[in-house]
Amino acid sequence: AGDDVTLSCENVIDGHSNCDTTSWVYSKAGRQAVELVILGQVKVKVTRSDRLSVSANCSLVVKKVTDQDVGRYTCRQFKKPGEGQFGSDAVV
Repeated sequence: AGDDVTLSCENVIDGHSNCDTTSWVYSKAGRQAVELVILGQVKVKVTRSDRLSVSANCSLVVKKVTDQDVGRYTCRQFKKPGEGQFGSDAVV
């Protein structure tokens, strides 16, 4: 608790460097999944948005981790914004 953690996205599309095709989803048993990052942008209405960021390699950075951050994080790639998902989910 209190440390920063970087969750690596293992399915980033080659040649996509600005992360505008990357989304991150958080889920926890018994709760509905929540989109944290949509096409490279942290969703503002997420409770912990001030502690989240996306690194240059599209990893999700969570600052000052708490017990509430425990769960499943899924990285999704899209070939282009507005198109369907490209490839499979990368689960952390």
